[in-house]
Amino acid sequence: MNFELSFVKLKLVTMVSDSTKVPCKVFEATVGRDDENQTGSNEKVLKLALLGCECKPPYGPIDHTARMFLEMLVESAKSAKLAIKILMDIYNVVEYAYPKNWDEYNGVIVPGSFSAAYDSDPWIDELKAKLQEHVVKGELPTLGVCFGHQVLAHSFETGTTIHPQNGPWAGRVSMPFQTDLVDLYV
Repeated sequence: MNFELSFVKLKLVTMVSDSTKVPCKVFEATVGRDDENQTGSNEKVLKLALLGCECKPPYGPIDHTARMFLEMLVESAKSAKLAIKILMDIYNVVEYAYPKNWDEYNGVIVPGSFSAAYDSDPWIDELKAKLQEHVVKGELPTLGVCFGHQVLAHSFETGTTIHPQNGPWAGRVSMPFQTDLVDLYV
């Protein structure tokens, strides 16, 4: 299925995850190119895994959450005048769907859920283990929002503390899109 988003072509592909045989969806957005078929060795590609944690609104359905994040990434890329292809693989972690090869991703997004990060539901325990095994140990850039950042924090053993290099941040902070950081990951 193809659809338009602010003059950006998006493509939705449904596939089956090799590791779990659970369906996985892929969103693809191309920003800053006149010809969607134009490719080249210098094309920048940002490949992300979205670990969907909720199927009910407002945190779900998972595809709607993924589209929302993709729209924000597209708008940021457009404002930074980047020519980039963004691929987002969508996994329903409540159904135990996870990436088979975490190394193929430039980053991970863990969005909100009605569940609490301190709950002991089996899927939350599995998510915490996967975050430690693949995100923390692999130093994979991660955006955790609401439940997402809480479950990442709860995935550490009690008493584990990480001190940010620039100190803690609190309150509203404006973060401009930095193209030099994109170059590090794409």
